[in-house]
Amino acid sequence: KKQNCTSPCLILILDTLKQNLLMRSERPEPGCPLREKLGPCVELCSSDSDCSVGEKCCSNGCGYECMSTTPLKPGICGHKVFTPWCYSFCNHDGDCPGEKKCCPTKCGHVCKNPIFLESV
Repeated sequence: KKQNCTSPCLILILDTLKQNLLMRSERPEPGCPLREKLGPCVELCSSDSDCSVGEKCCSNGCGYECMSTTPLKPGICGHKVFTPWCYSFCNHDGDCPGEKKCCPTKCGHVCKNPIFLESV
């Protein structure tokens, strides 16, 4: 006779998932960015060597994935600005001073003050 395991097994799986989420949500690993939301529940990497340069294998709250070690600054860039030169003065927000963000231009990247949208 086939045994029905739906209810007890499901409870065990959900309890295990809940414990993993609680353990992983407390504090990110050193060098990993803070998470704002849960990522996919898959193991996309198992060590930093699986990731590109500038990335680290980090918990996303449910699984593991390669994440940039360069923090994003708050705010948005807004529209691409026109500059008379085609040059990237920055590659990511960490290259910019203070609260400035690295934003795309029509032909490169430049540091500029972020735009903050008010919550409605």
